[in-house]
Amino acid sequence: MFKHYLTTAWRNLVKYRAFSLINIFGLAIGLAAFWAIALYVGDEYSYDRSLPTADRVYRAVSYLSWDGGKLETATSSPPFAAALKSILPQVQATTRVIMDGGNTVSMGDKQFDIDNLLLADSTFFTVFPYHFVEGDPKTALVPRNGIVITRSLAEKFFGSAAAAMGKTIRMGDQPPLAVTAVMEDVPVRTHLQFDAVRPWPVQDETGTWQNYNVYTYLLLKPGADRRQAEAVIARTFTPFIIAKSGGHQAYHMELQPLTSIHLRSHLQFETGRNGDIRYVYIFIAAALLILSIAVINYMNLSTARSALRVREVGVRKAIGSPRGTLVGLFLAESIIITLVAAFLGLLVLELFLPVFNHLSGKNLSLLQLGVGNIAALVFLFALLIGLAAGIYPALFLSGFGILHSLKGELGRRTGNVVLRKGLVTFQFIITIAMISASSLVYLQLRHMETADLGFNKDQTVTFHVNDPAVRRQIDALRNKLLENPLIEDVSGASNPIGSNFIGGRNFRYEKDGQRKHGSVFGKILWVDEHFLPTLQIPVVAGRNFSPGIPSDSAGGVLVNETFVHRAGWTDPIGKRVSFFIDDQGDTRDAKVVGVTRDFNIYSLQNAIQPLAIYYLQDPDDKDNLYVRLAKGHIAEALSYLETTYKTFDASGTVEYHFLDQSFSSQYDAERRQGYVFLSFTVLAVLLACLGLFGLVSFSASRRVKEIGIRKVLGAGNWGIVTLLAGDLLRLVVLAACIAGPLAWWVMDRWLQDFAYRIPVYWWVLAGAGLAAAGIALLTMITQAMKAARANPANALKYE
Repeated sequence: MFKHYLTTAWRNLVKYRAFSLINIFGLAIGLAAFWAIALYVGDEYSYDRSLPTADRVYRAVSYLSWDGGKLETATSSPPFAAALKSILPQVQATTRVIMDGGNTVSMGDKQFDIDNLLLADSTFFTVFPYHFVEGDPKTALVPRNGIVITRSLAEKFFGSAAAAMGKTIRMGDQPPLAVTAVMEDVPVRTHLQFDAVRPWPVQDETGTWQNYNVYTYLLLKPGADRRQAEAVIARTFTPFIIAKSGGHQAYHMELQPLTSIHLRSHLQFETGRNGDIRYVYIFIAAALLILSIAVINYMNLSTARSALRVREVGVRKAIGSPRGTLVGLFLAESIIITLVAAFLGLLVLELFLPVFNHLSGKNLSLLQLGVGNIAALVFLFALLIGLAAGIYPALFLSGFGILHSLKGELGRRTGNVVLRKGLVTFQFIITIAMISASSLVYLQLRHMETADLGFNKDQTVTFHVNDPAVRRQIDALRNKLLENPLIEDVSGASNPIGSNFIGGRNFRYEKDGQRKHGSVFGKILWVDEHFLPTLQIPVVAGRNFSPGIPSDSAGGVLVNETFVHRAGWTDPIGKRVSFFIDDQGDTRDAKVVGVTRDFNIYSLQNAIQPLAIYYLQDPDDKDNLYVRLAKGHIAEALSYLETTYKTFDASGTVEYHFLDQSFSSQYDAERRQGYVFLSFTVLAVLLACLGLFGLVSFSASRRVKEIGIRKVLGAGNWGIVTLLAGDLLRLVVLAACIAGPLAWWVMDRWLQDFAYRIPVYWWVLAGAGLAAAGIALLTMITQAMKAARANPANALKYE
């Protein structure tokens, strides 16, 4: 019986080649898109899951709020780790981590750069049990002069992991470090990327409770309940923290699962740019919608061509075939089509996966699943999709009565027509909504990339000065660079703006004669007197820092307009600002000497916050350089910059970043997601039009004689086109009316994630509807015009 099903189904596929090709191609595209997103989603969910302790590791994150602001941060204070271990019996081990950034290491006369360096407790490899190539993870971070490096660094520096053991390296003028262990490279899919780990420095063992500058991780015992641990923290630890801060803040701590950080954590001071579970859900929905469009095409085309197979059904029923047999026959046909489409979809995915990887920023591969697993999954998936797509057409076609079938009549099938129209409308609701969403994503990204940030970001490069010896010569380096007119200005600072990693403080401020009238949480920058001129940031009140005024370095501060507004000052110059520097209540006090125009130090996903700018004189802290280049001579200026820097650090390198690109890179995730979503929008349009093309084709084939008679009676080509395409075009217009409000609601919620956003333009929604209607009309006209231009004699010659 099954062999009979396959044989008959194959003959029908060959007999109706056009129908078969349209369905196979549409399903292949839909399945390829679905599998691409499945690989993407699987990659996103795999972050931080490779460690054997992954399900027991948690990060302590803090939520603080004041009358003047709030802080939601992935960091905590240095004493937190020991305190949490002492009050929580569920904790097996804790470790603290500081991101030390990049550094230059020297070995004899050779120098290399380490991009990602961590400082961590000796328990780090208990909480994060990475695989070691050489050395003992239990003792690797015990020696204060030790360092653990990855296999890649070991091979780069020493040739092999074994050769690296015991070798010493230097970082600037610090004491030499001995390689105590070599570990495998950190997996790509982890939120905590590093190339080397150094022991926690002795001088930072105790630290202030108010300085949230470390990452605290806890390894819970097997079977321990995180919620119970959080309840203990809320009951005993939270009041202690509030007391430590003087009772002025509300505080809440959460234990964040390691495996949820990448997709569900968007706090301040994350270790890197995380993914977003919302985009994962959006892509899953997009994949399902595209697959549903392909399935709907199959259902529509199968039921639309029912007139071509009605006599076949009648004959089969007349010779005794029960309805179940006919259902099996039509389902077998559907499964064969889906199987062929599935393997074609695999080929399409393999061919276009490099393009998808480029758009999404991933490195996905089909082979990572294994050949046997792929074959089994494809067969199972094709079977399920084949059954889902074929069940309604099978029930519909097998339900014809014998008498009507033998006469070639469909009988009263208005429900089928209504369903088909409903499915077409649903397809174009999806398509128009996706066109609208893609357009608004592009416009929002364009808005962020071209918006005024409050300073001149063009032709400005920043780079980190790794060598402390060079930092002490920043003034000499600046003077040497300015000897060339290609360099317009140079400034030193402690942080690069645009990195979304600028520190913050709770500032007390003076008002109405009261030294500590209120508080406001804001960001803090340490810069030299050249910072504002280099970035061309205007001072709107007061003055800039001046090296000729000694009080600026010890007691001067610049604030931005938002700080002035939050403090409620009408005359900010001379007002006092302070922040705590230790647990004993000691503060750093300063007088406002100037007010800068508001400017963005973060990307435009973040609103401008109060900002305090302090004068930076300590050369060791001037580890970031800002250099403004002359217009039109960028290449020459960069060459001069690198050459000049080499005279101060012969073995060092200038790994510069253009400031506009640093800000633009903050939108890479949204940009890539926009590209992926745009590609799926194009696929949705293609599949929807493919379905319309098939429907018009079958409509024309069923009405050949009617068209011939109408032409004989004087109907023109456009009259025939209207006859064939008019009803479907009205459905597209109806879909546009439904998709517009739906797209507005979805995109308005998406745009709320941006502090600076565009409105949901009505003309974008209207344009998406017109574009979809135009594309659909063009698709239908191409096929309808072919039928309209046919010679009526060919249709009527047998009458």
